[in-house]
Amino acid sequence: STLELSTCIQEVKQGLDDRRQHPAKLAFQGIRNFINQEMEQLEKSLHGQFQRLKYGGRAVIITFKPKEEAVVERFLRRN
Repeated sequence: STLELSTCIQEVKQGLDDRRQHPAKLAFQGIRNFINQEMEQLEKSLHGQFQRLKYGGRAVIITFKPKEEAVVERFLRRN
């Protein structure tokens, strides 16, 4: 169960992380990211956005996480 996984991670990491957050937070974010294919969805949405963008148009992309920023930067370099 998620409670068992959370407890296991907390025991291994011995309490809160450096930012005083639950140590399982990043593990669950990683699992969610993998299951939902979030980076793949981001890349697909970028492709769609730029296909619809008119010549001379501008796009605004706001990211909140370094991994998202890396996906956007890689996409912009390739296209």
